Amino acid sequence: MNKADEFDKASTLEEFDKVLDSFQDRKEVIEFLKDYDTKSFNYKEYIQISPINQILRKTKSSGKIDVLPSSYKTTDVALANLGGIREKRLDKALRQSGIANDYDYVVIDTPPSATTIASNGLYAAQYVVIPSQMEYLSVYGIRTPIGRAREVQEEMGKRGAILGIVPMMTEKNVKIHTTIKQSVEQRFPGITILPEIKRATAVGQASQACQPISLFAEHNKGAAEVAKQFSSLTQEIVVKINQIESSVGM
Repeated sequence: MNKADEFDKASTLEEFDKVLDSFQDRKEVIEFLKDYDTKSFNYKEYIQISPINQILRKTKSSGKIDVLPSSYKTTDVALANLGGIREKRLDKALRQSGIANDYDYVVIDTPPSATTIASNGLYAAQYVVIPSQMEYLSVYGIRTPIGRAREVQEEMGKRGAILGIVPMMTEKNVKIHTTIKQSVEQRFPGITILPEIKRATAVGQASQACQPISLFAEHNKGAAEVAKQFSSLTQEIVVKINQIESSVGM
């Protein structure tokens, strides 16, 4: 969506800037947040169709993946200029636009920092998943999103339930990763430690190839194991969501 191929091919700063400039006229999330309450608003004008859908059609899958893209234009300053309650604008936009009625899942990817943009994601999300490397500074840093998510959950009722923490980029026989993982379990009682994702060069290779790891694994044996890990993680998240919603009759 964000023209990774064109960035890779850029050989000069001028060519790089030209790709960045192309985002100026593109409707993306900041325009979505600006325009959602206008009479002529149609959320589909802001959605980019993922190239992955071509593959899904070949496999006769009924699913689809669409993207509401973001870029350097989406900043706290830009949000401040829109007025209103800045932290809840994404929540209102998603609900008022009717976008959630057309998809089984809406995945919101936020920055790890404590920004207004990240707060928008927390207020809009029904559930929260927190990935973290098993390193001291990374684990120290997740206190902020956990605390903020709990504050939002108290304010919004059933919204923003923390599904768990995902240990990322772990390695076999590295004692510190095991030690910190145990420390996380003790420090955040009641929060599930979800299936871990081990360190693998295949993840970076798949990203460079602009492919999901599951598709990349079909042509790269080294990616098979980490693809299974992501699959296990996804399945557990879906199971937890279904269990929560069935128990509360949502």
